[in-house]
Amino acid sequence: MGCASVTDGERADPAQDLNAIRDARWRITGALQRDLRFIDRAAIFLRRENAWPNALFDICVRGNILRVVLDENPGTLLRGGYVSRKLEARMANEEDVAAVLDEGRSSMEKALERFGKELTKVRTGRASTSILDGINVNYFDTLTPLNQLATLSVPDPRMIVVSPFDKSAISAIEKTIQASDLGLSPSNDGKVIRIQIPSLTEERRKVLVKQVRKIAEDHRIRVRDARRDSLSQLKDLEEDGLSKDDRHRADKKVQEVTDEFVKRIDDKTAQKEKDVLEV
Repeated sequence: MGCASVTDGERADPAQDLNAIRDARWRITGALQRDLRFIDRAAIFLRRENAWPNALFDICVRGNILRVVLDENPGTLLRGGYVSRKLEARMANEEDVAAVLDEGRSSMEKALERFGKELTKVRTGRASTSILDGINVNYFDTLTPLNQLATLSVPDPRMIVVSPFDKSAISAIEKTIQASDLGLSPSNDGKVIRIQIPSLTEERRKVLVKQVRKIAEDHRIRVRDARRDSLSQLKDLEEDGLSKDDRHRADKKVQEVTDEFVKRIDDKTAQKEKDVLEV
């Protein structure tokens, strides 16, 4: 069993870098590629060629040798050589759980990103170029995003100015904005398009608040769907050998991530409602 004069495997030599981060396990090839000087390369090759257990840990800590014998992990495991079936199964389960959690978080991130884009389409009482984000203009038989055809600016809180790069496209841009469901009435002087943003009536504000809340609930459902998928995958892992305790811990992490993203949606919703109701 090899050992080194450091606590375990870090991404940098802790004697040189106080911010060195501990890794729970490395592959042998990765450890060699890191070329960290406190790792004995000859010892790594010797252990790998003889199928000996591979672990990097602090032999000076009382009980560490026993922990390794008992398949515990007091330092950093070097995968690629021999490890016990019990330890290999545990490591595989940890990786599978981490993959499920990462996939769930990624799905929730996408739901939050879509939610943000949907909110930009909801008008407030103030001018904002973001309300034109969904406008695509037929430019030489190609649907082209408006922001690729013109610069957009907000000279005052009640007006958006669209300055086309190609003045011949001004009519097509104006008609596209008029035909949209934004309820805007653009006008042009041959050089730029001006869009006056009308004040919202109290009744219209209430309608928009309901719209914002519906969009928010739709995306909360997307987040909960991601939670459901993650929990289902964890259940499958339990059937494949993941312990009940590990499954419950993973379930709890999924719920914590879900609560985090629901709160982020709630916060964005509250801010948008405030913007809509602001006179």
